[in-house]
Amino acid sequence: MMSRLSLLRVTAVLALLIGGMGASACSTSSLSSADDSDGPEAVADEPDEGLSAQELFIKGNEHLDREEWERAITFYERALERDDTKLKIYLNKAIAHSSNRDFEPALGALEQALNRGGDQNPRVYYNLGNVYQNRGLYKQALKAYRTSLAYRDDLDADTLINIGSTLTILGRYEDAQETYRRAEQMAPDDPRVKHGFAILLYMQDEDQKSLDAFEQLLSMAPDYANGYYDHAFVLARQSEYQKAIDNLQRFLELKPESDRADKVESLIRGYREEVDPSESSFSPQ
Repeated sequence: MMSRLSLLRVTAVLALLIGGMGASACSTSSLSSADDSDGPEAVADEPDEGLSAQELFIKGNEHLDREEWERAITFYERALERDDTKLKIYLNKAIAHSSNRDFEPALGALEQALNRGGDQNPRVYYNLGNVYQNRGLYKQALKAYRTSLAYRDDLDADTLINIGSTLTILGRYEDAQETYRRAEQMAPDDPRVKHGFAILLYMQDEDQKSLDAFEQLLSMAPDYANGYYDHAFVLARQSEYQKAIDNLQRFLELKPESDRADKVESLIRGYREEVDPSESSFSPQ
């Protein structure tokens, strides 16, 4: 069974963080990508000769939406060749690199953003925190998230949620709980907040309370895929393997193209063997 810390690391990068810690230029995620509201309508994929930096940026965003990381990076780099002053291009380039698990160039893109006027931009520090968290540098991530908040006029729910998950990983459970409570006040219907509380209970050995929290979460947000994923691990810890299988299958229904699909299929096979050992793929010699 996955260890508690491994389970939390999967969750903390929701969707990535983790929501899979993928990113999209136009969908809600734990990553903060720049939009293209100040440019023309999206253009078809075509040779980039004559295209402006803004048009190339939009094309990169289209590939980012489709999780085609390397293709997105190519267009962002071409956009920067046209105009290397736009922070939003560096931000989305960093997201694409981080989503592709290329952390050094992701950090490099954000460093360039900081050097080009982004040193007081909360979004730059927010994304810097996400890259650090994806890389497992949790203390650095926490510092970056807090710096992001310092440059905001008001609190930000996304940043609070990521701070909560980082504090949980660092074992600072009381601080994490207080942070989630503040996020809940701002976004009471956000499933990521309730997800964070459920994980926090699990990390504190409150397994039944954690299960109850997951049930409440999924009742409120039946299409929240990451909730099913992590709920399965808590169920498996209680030897509720069939229920764990059901949750993982629901996760695959909701996110069939997830980069965790192969891992989930493997977990399902392992849990099925727990339900019925005769289904084991290994036959005695």
